[in-house]
Amino acid sequence: ASAIYRDVIGLIEDTAKTGFLQKMWRKLGNTTQKFLKGAQDMYIAEDDVWKIFNFFAEDFKINRAYQAALKSGKIKRGDLPNRLEIMKMATKNVREMLPNYAYVSELVQASRRSPMGNFVSWPAEIIRTSNNIMAGAKREIKDPILKRIGWERAVGFALTVGTIGPAA
Repeated sequence: ASAIYRDVIGLIEDTAKTGFLQKMWRKLGNTTQKFLKGAQDMYIAEDDVWKIFNFFAEDFKINRAYQAALKSGKIKRGDLPNRLEIMKMATKNVREMLPNYAYVSELVQASRRSPMGNFVSWPAEIIRTSNNIMAGAKREIKDPILKRIGWERAVGFALTVGTIGPAA
C-alpha cells in the first residue's frame, strides 16, 4: 500500500476518537462510499504500476549491460550474474530511487499531525531519493559494466533538476 494512503489512514485513526468521521461516513451513503473506495484503490494501483514499470526498466538496463559486457569480452560467462541477482539489483534500485513513504523517518511520519501535515513526507522522500540517485550513478559510473547506466542516470537527473526550477 502507498505511504500517502497510510498517512491518510493515520490521520483517520487520529480523528476517529472524536467520532466525527464515522458520522460523516454514515451520511455519505453507499454510492459515495463505493466511489471513494474505488478512487482510493485506483490511487494505490497507479503507484504500484509505476514501481512495477520501473522495475522492468531497471532489470532490462542491467541485463543489457551484462549481456553487452559478455559479448564484448569484458566478462566471461561464469562471471555473468544469474537472472535472480540481476532482478535483486533492479529491485534495490527501485526501492532506493523511487519515492516510497514507508522509508520516511519517524520524525517526518509524526509531523503529519502538525499543521504542515503530509507536505513534509514528499520533500523528505525527494531528498532521500535524490541522494540515492546520485550515489547510485556515481557507483555505476565506476563500474565498467554499468558505466552507461550511471551516466544515463546522472545526466537524466541533472536535466530534471536543471529544468524543473526554470519551468516552474
